[in-house]
Amino acid sequence: KFSLAVLILDPAIVVLLLFGARALARLLSDALGRFPDDGMRVLVVGCGEPGAMCLRALRARGDRRVTPIGILDDDTTLHRRHFHGVPVLGSSADLARLIVELKPEEVVLSRLPPEDEIDAYRTAAAAAGVRLLVSPYARAFVPL
Repeated sequence: KFSLAVLILDPAIVVLLLFGARALARLLSDALGRFPDDGMRVLVVGCGEPGAMCLRALRARGDRRVTPIGILDDDTTLHRRHFHGVPVLGSSADLARLIVELKPEEVVLSRLPPEDEIDAYRTAAAAAGVRLLVSPYARAFVPL
């Protein structure tokens, strides 16, 4: 003889514990997750929410292992800091110089910039033979 409350609460508690364990695992993975040191070298342009989503997408990218070597952002208060464990190296104006210095295999734009900025990014990437990708809202990596 069981109380009706036990029959209702028991499955509810089990479901909450299962989802809670999964959520905790996800939070720990995002907070403590590291990128591999031997992955494809990627330079990311843009911090903020699009940058965070882009880094999450890069971490989950199944086609190859990726190592973000730096982030560029025009907000100077972020320079010389780390964003989700990745150093913020300078502004988007530094892209051409940093491509030469750091030799990334890809440059990933975390948001879709205005067309004139895209042209500048294309020129800098093409001059160095680097693949340029844009990840609007970090849903898909689209070649430019």
